[in-house]
Amino acid sequence: MTPESPWPGLPCGCTASVAMNGMGYRLVAPAQATTDAAGRFEISGAPAGFGRMMCFVKGYHAPMGELRTVPAKDVAIRMSQTGSIWGKVIGGVPEGGHVNVSVAPEGGERVGQWGGSTQVERDGTFRFDNVPPGAYVISTGLLLPDREPDAKARKITVTAGQTVEVELPR
Repeated sequence: MTPESPWPGLPCGCTASVAMNGMGYRLVAPAQATTDAAGRFEISGAPAGFGRMMCFVKGYHAPMGELRTVPAKDVAIRMSQTGSIWGKVIGGVPEGGHVNVSVAPEGGERVGQWGGSTQVERDGTFRFDNVPPGAYVISTGLLLPDREPDAKARKITVTAGQTVEVELPR
């Protein structure tokens, strides 16, 4: 399998294993490898069936790979440079309280797209790293796919290699 990656030493693996009978299962040992100087890798030990191929490197994102037949040859994993979100919740964090910040793709379908949430620090700050470029909604309220974001939510655009700074009211 050959990812399109210029980085030697990149960790890659096969996840979401599915047997030939269609039943999912956990691997006894990780099916993983490290890329060579040319960005190529071979995952040995992945059982026959189906799996998702993934690679990981800070500052880059590879979308969840499609379910592929295993064994496979010449699988290309395309990674894109990511950005970051740094922010602060205005209005403070309640004494001993917890404030969460959620990020979701703006509008439309969210299944299979990047999103996440985190608890803010005591000083009200938060950070999301390795965010794929795109338009997002960020809020201290719940971001549910079938509902409009709360009135305090903000729209932001993440750009590769950049950090978006945002202030959120609590």
